[in-house]
Amino acid sequence: MLTGCVAATCGLSVASAAQTVTPQRCLDSAYAAAPQAPSRPQSPAAQRDDSIATRRVVVRIAADCFARLSRVTVPSADLVSLARLELLIGDTTGAARVLSRYLADPVDTGEARTARIDAVLQIMRELSAVRGRAGDRGLERDTSRIVVLHSLLVPLDAMGNREVRIRARAVIADAYRQTTVPSRSYALAREALGIARDAARGLPDSAQASRLAPLVWPMIDLMQNVMSWATADTNVVEAMAFAARAATVFVKIPAFLHPLSLDSDRAALVGMPAPPIDALVILNHATQRPGGDTTHMQFGDGKVHLIEFTAHWCGSCRGTYTPLAALHTQFAARGFEPLLVTQLYGYFDTRQELAPAQEIDADRKYWAGEHHMTFPIAIAANPASTRQANGNLQRYAVFSIPQFVLIDRRGVVRKVWLGWEDVQGEIAALLDESAAAPPRAPM
Repeated sequence: MLTGCVAATCGLSVASAAQTVTPQRCLDSAYAAAPQAPSRPQSPAAQRDDSIATRRVVVRIAADCFARLSRVTVPSADLVSLARLELLIGDTTGAARVLSRYLADPVDTGEARTARIDAVLQIMRELSAVRGRAGDRGLERDTSRIVVLHSLLVPLDAMGNREVRIRARAVIADAYRQTTVPSRSYALAREALGIARDAARGLPDSAQASRLAPLVWPMIDLMQNVMSWATADTNVVEAMAFAARAATVFVKIPAFLHPLSLDSDRAALVGMPAPPIDALVILNHATQRPGGDTTHMQFGDGKVHLIEFTAHWCGSCRGTYTPLAALHTQFAARGFEPLLVTQLYGYFDTRQELAPAQEIDADRKYWAGEHHMTFPIAIAANPASTRQANGNLQRYAVFSIPQFVLIDRRGVVRKVWLGWEDVQGEIAALLDESAAAPPRAPM
């Protein structure tokens, strides 16, 4: 049974609570009181229910502690914690006011200014990652966080340089990615490109690269999201045209043009037949190990497929395995089949110089054993040993992982994106389509 905490367990004595409470102490107390996870495995539904119940406990304790705070007297050094506390209890407008105050407070050094900007951008990234659920309350939550993020543009623009201005727009544009209006991201992308163009205007070619270099990675983040939205929206042509304009601005910087070309290639996959996947071995599949050097997995077999490009060393990929397995459990009977795609690397964890059979065995224990994957896992050869590039990565324009590809019953690519997204509704819609019917518009 999930319960709250008394004042003592929250770290606040009743007698001194009003004098000792701080935003960080409220956060620490709330999270410390969260119930421990059960020792035995749970079903996805039970995990979801426990997660909701746990959050309610944390939010209730945080709100009780927040009520004891005097926000007016909170020192500048504690304003980031105060903003986090207000976001936790759901007061996004209050959090925006706090962060604006934090940026407006005078600072003594350039380092302090940079630290403040970085702290605010980090909170903005966390807020942009919070997705509203379906329904009116989900849309309300999306709208609220978008308003908060937009409200921080003015103080950041006043305080930051061109790099900061582009980074801020990339964060806000990412927040649109799973809303009902992903196309609004283009306006922010155009603003960011205008900032970069202004930085290069009037400079000789030799000076442009130096001036634009700090803007490259923020713009790469933005461009990757633009291409991802294009696959979720219908504006693939607009996104490709935007990419071409960005290329003309950063033409002297190969570090920008290479991932940009992959972004364009990835967007161009949508609406096309899904390329085959080559593998040395496919675990959990009828063709476990082929007679030749490689085997091929084709699509258009009447199933809906969700490919995840991953690797055993990929930390950010691990959080995707449980929800991916849950989707398989939910939709397998209707013809849905995920596919993990990876390759051999010659090592696993701390074990070095592994033979292919040894690494394949380690992969099997990791994905099929530890993560309970019962769907196909395609393992390609190590490019270092074959002296050939990984064709799967080339055909699907994989630049970073995890990358996902959603394929319909006809074998047509319907969506390509980076990082985990909840595509339960889109999978259900594709399963309702007939394999003989023409595909609907890209998702």
